Amino acid sequence: MQRKPNRLIHETSPYLLQHAYNPVDWYPWGKEAFEKAKRENKLIFLSIGYSTCHWCHVMEKESFEKEDIANILNEFFVPIKVDREELPDVDHIYMKAIQLMGMQGGWPLNIFLTPDLKPITGGTYFPPERKWGLPSFKEILLKMIHLWNKEKDNIIKLSEEITQYLNQPLQKQSISINYNDFISIIDYFEKYFDKQYGGYLINGKNKFPPSLNLFLLLQLYKKTKNNKALQMIELTLKRMRFGGIYDQIGGGIHRYSTDHYWLIPHFEKMLYDNALFSWINLETYKITKNPFYLNTAIDVLNYLFRDMKNPQGGFFSAEDADSEGEEGKFYTWTKEEFIKYLENHLTKEELHLLIKYFGLSDAGNFEGKNVLFVDFDNSVQINENLLNKTKKILLEYRNKRIRPHRDEKILTSWNALMISTLSYAYLITLNPIYLKEAKETLNFILEYLSSTNDFNKIPEHCIFYRSYSNHQKKRAPYTGTLTDHASMGCAFIDLYKATGNIDYLMWAQTIKNYILRYYYDSGILYEVKENENELIARISDFYDGVIPSGLSFTIRLLVHLYYYGIDMEQCETTINKILEIYFQETIKQPFSYSYFLMSVFKFYFMNQQIVLSLENQNLLNDLLQSIGKSISSETIIGYNTPELQNNSILLLKDKMQNKNFPYSIYLCENFTCYKPINDINQLDLEKIF
Repeated sequence: MQRKPNRLIHETSPYLLQHAYNPVDWYPWGKEAFEKAKRENKLIFLSIGYSTCHWCHVMEKESFEKEDIANILNEFFVPIKVDREELPDVDHIYMKAIQLMGMQGGWPLNIFLTPDLKPITGGTYFPPERKWGLPSFKEILLKMIHLWNKEKDNIIKLSEEITQYLNQPLQKQSISINYNDFISIIDYFEKYFDKQYGGYLINGKNKFPPSLNLFLLLQLYKKTKNNKALQMIELTLKRMRFGGIYDQIGGGIHRYSTDHYWLIPHFEKMLYDNALFSWINLETYKITKNPFYLNTAIDVLNYLFRDMKNPQGGFFSAEDADSEGEEGKFYTWTKEEFIKYLENHLTKEELHLLIKYFGLSDAGNFEGKNVLFVDFDNSVQINENLLNKTKKILLEYRNKRIRPHRDEKILTSWNALMISTLSYAYLITLNPIYLKEAKETLNFILEYLSSTNDFNKIPEHCIFYRSYSNHQKKRAPYTGTLTDHASMGCAFIDLYKATGNIDYLMWAQTIKNYILRYYYDSGILYEVKENENELIARISDFYDGVIPSGLSFTIRLLVHLYYYGIDMEQCETTINKILEIYFQETIKQPFSYSYFLMSVFKFYFMNQQIVLSLENQNLLNDLLQSIGKSISSETIIGYNTPELQNNSILLLKDKMQNKNFPYSIYLCENFTCYKPINDINQLDLEKIF
């Protein structure tokens, strides 16, 4: 018999809705829970996760669905559930608290709080019985009840000390921006580089997609032509593409590899991973002209269009690792299954080749089944038509299986990344489908996740909200973070580069102004506005996680606006003040701040701009046919036509085409331009950053 739902049944988050029928009397994050904790003087049990989190599902099944555990939580605690993707600020604060206590973070994040939300202790997954050297969840709950009853004063003192540390202000430091400090990052990365399998040995036995690190390396390579940087990028992308972390049948990458070989993945698929992986492959194609990287990028985008696209616009967040209660079941194959589905379509010789090509064995490589991969050094040669035919057949059969749960939450910052990726895909390929999808995603955000669709009319509370529930057809009630706003500012910049539409630059300028008003103070950036979400601390320390941080997006936005000549003095002053707060820490930890350092390096050492001045807008596509594949997503490119001219943008001012020619190309460095070129064939494409 189905249980009566708890309060979470009214929430927008798919993760919270998954817990809506637990016997635990869950509260969402908010005043009702906080007031109850204070009124009844109870500890808060805060549990943070997300809907495609494997160990979150495990703990729900083992503990939160059990009546005895629920009775303890309901009687002695105020239990609160949080979706980390809806409330990343809450997650960040308590994850940092756990790490300050000397514990490793992860999800589910389970933490005990005082009634005034101050952290006491916690951890990640707690087993139902003692194992792996961990006490049982029930033991932990009973211990916390005892401590709260017998040692309350000591607990409160401890929580106040942790909270005080969380609120330590960042300090201004003198800085020296040195070219050689950036160049030495290549050698620093090389120390941790896996020279056989690519990627970096910095996460224990696991390997995560290092896309943000590769963006920084690529920027350094463009300037230095240091082949070590490019070799690290290429080996990593190839090894990942051939490994089990890549879905060899359906396309796209899984969340991370559980080994150093990119062989056995944790099977979740996340929108942000795939957007960034496609984007870095496009950038690498631009540098190398190797179609392998372009084909990989397109394959990933095809997966996203097929399986992750919302028909009304925008992209869903994630696909689960589990189906039918089993991790990886949807993606793995027995050798017998593989043969059964293909034997009526292929010759015996072809089938034998494919078994070798995908590394299948009777024993399998994952719990008796096979994660398909391609041996990097494999001498097996497969005809491309045969490979495509095989994938099509297997995908058709696989789609008859029960699919993993799909989180149909549409997140602003992750969709901003998709807009940027799609805009760049259009510049590289001129395939109109990519520009169409970028614009449709933007239109969805402006309609459903924005407080306005007019950059001249900006309300105070926010421009963007955080997430939209496709299940409930409504947005979550949380105003956007710095990351939401700054990522959208960057998305507008990237859409401008793909279209020349000046309105997109005006949007970016408006977002910049909003950020500096509500999320910035004397060089310090804050992830949330003041007095937001009842937080015990205002986040101001940033590092790049699975996506660029709010700090990284903001610095990229400011650098681009500066080089377009939009509010230059304000942008330059702000950049310098931000660097006084953050630079010394970031240059010492390039793995954690790669996307930030990429933009800082551009600001100081790659100050090039290009202006295409055209007789009319129709010439733009013709010129992009020649120049598009040489443009990086970090290239500052502007467009002048009679329809697009805007003298308020310094970069474009007074740069019109020679009347005797249909177009003129201006190549500039720090706003000093060389003599305009009137024949595309005279432009040295290798000089474009």
